[in-house]
Amino acid sequence: MLNIPTRRERNGWLAFGSITILLLTLSSLELTHETLNIALASTSLINWQIVMSKWRLYLVSPVVAILFVLLICWSVRNRLDKGPKQAIRRWRLTKQLRKAILLARYETSITHQNVKYAILPEIKIYFDDKKMDSGQVWIRSSTRDNIRLAKAEISPDIKGYKLEQSYISEDGDWHIYYIYSVHLQIQPKFDSLIEYVSWALDGVNDYQLKFDNRLITDLSNIEIIGATRSGKTYALLGLLIQMVNKELDYELYFADPKNGDWKNYGNYIAQDKVATEDNDICDLIDRVHSKMLQRQQIMNRELKSKASADYRDFKLDPIILVFDEYPSWHDSMSDEQDKSSKEKFKTAQKQLKRISQMGSGSGVFMILVFQKIDAQTLSKSIQSNMLLKIVLGNADNQTYITAIDRKEDVPQFIFGQGQGIYKNERMVKPRLLGFPYLRFIDDFNDHDYKTPKDMFKKISN
Repeated sequence: MLNIPTRRERNGWLAFGSITILLLTLSSLELTHETLNIALASTSLINWQIVMSKWRLYLVSPVVAILFVLLICWSVRNRLDKGPKQAIRRWRLTKQLRKAILLARYETSITHQNVKYAILPEIKIYFDDKKMDSGQVWIRSSTRDNIRLAKAEISPDIKGYKLEQSYISEDGDWHIYYIYSVHLQIQPKFDSLIEYVSWALDGVNDYQLKFDNRLITDLSNIEIIGATRSGKTYALLGLLIQMVNKELDYELYFADPKNGDWKNYGNYIAQDKVATEDNDICDLIDRVHSKMLQRQQIMNRELKSKASADYRDFKLDPIILVFDEYPSWHDSMSDEQDKSSKEKFKTAQKQLKRISQMGSGSGVFMILVFQKIDAQTLSKSIQSNMLLKIVLGNADNQTYITAIDRKEDVPQFIFGQGQGIYKNERMVKPRLLGFPYLRFIDDFNDHDYKTPKDMFKKISN
């Protein structure tokens, strides 16, 4: 342990040292004042007695004053206004980090009146909610420790939390570390459809989707990757339930080359917008592409009177193509020998590329679903326009490299069903994600009075 005290330690010693001396003095007087009064009375030269009520006031008042000042300082520093639990947690984490910075020799020092003091960087801790499952640690940077803080792994020094990712603030003055609790249960659980819809629509507008308690994002092209039993089907179901319960009427298209569950789900929502055969999927893509072009023509006319706008300014309903197991269709069409089918495939690929590049402004988006992904399956031009990338479960190296560029950036975590990571266009490193547990889904599968189709009926407010 370093011998150089910090200013806060020095102030603490002075404060508690003063309190100790005052209390010891008071205790001594309490024990000896009667004896001292007898001794003083027997001395004719001194006509004075110790009145304990006055001495208690003299000695206890400064103790109370010091404690009050310490409490105010502690309360402000640890944000007691956010609640005592948060304040205590914030104080504990800050103390652990300050100790770690001292041990790592990241501090600077000054000498005042021949006494050397350690100067530690300022630390601020913010929690995302009252549960304190996740939050941010802000550590003020300086010339001396800037490089070392950028590489710092603070997880060992924030007991009960792990580091998720880190950034430098826009002004360059702070290193910001995103942390999450090791006991984090990101995934909310819902026993009823009404309960889930109420949660999903709370604090979200008609052009946004809620993925978990932390992630709410505007509509964009979404890429979801997950092996069997990783939870991607339930994740998509939850997003679809949100869409059909919006005030707007989402126009949903479904491509299911494996002729599986998503054909059925699509038929429950829009039977005329579902395709399972390879060539039919090409035709479906063409329909979505044509819708996009029509919208762009309409918007181009309207934009002549506006400097800039997108589909939201015109209150247009979003159009979304949900494409389950895209690689299955891609591989099947790549092996196709029929000339007309090959031409359809080439055209469909070009149209998907245009949708990914140009569709967001007119409200046309894609949700592509994969079990695994590599650079050969999805072209770089489409991949670069999938702005929200989600990997569920524990994926292989190639999937992480293709989706988020670096496997090293993935937080060390054993992912359960519906858990994984996400990364959007504004992020340097991925963050944790946990889609909700939709316990009510089994009710719609197991009861005669409820059918899966009933899940996609809009719930009245």
